[in-house]
Amino acid sequence: MKILAIDSSGLVASAAIWEGASAAVTGTILATASTDYKKTHSQTLLPMIDRICKETDSDPKSFDAVAVAAGPGSANVLGGTFLAVKLYGKTVE
Repeated sequence: MKILAIDSSGLVASAAIWEGASAAVTGTILATASTDYKKTHSQTLLPMIDRICKETDSDPKSFDAVAVAAGPGSANVLGGTFLAVKLYGKTVE
């Protein structure tokens, strides 16, 4: 199982790729990225995801799930993140 994990609920945006057995609690973090640069998450999140996918030779279609942190954070920020992930998923269908 391979999971793309995203957190943009705070000032720092982060993304990671995790891989492990589907029923396992343990696995391997293949890549992580985070930024606290003076740009919005909408400007940094998708390029960050693209970068860690390239670093790990992960095809976006290879993810079994996408995990998104649900808070704390403003509804606007979290809603934008959920929308970005949904659109990202549509592009790899």
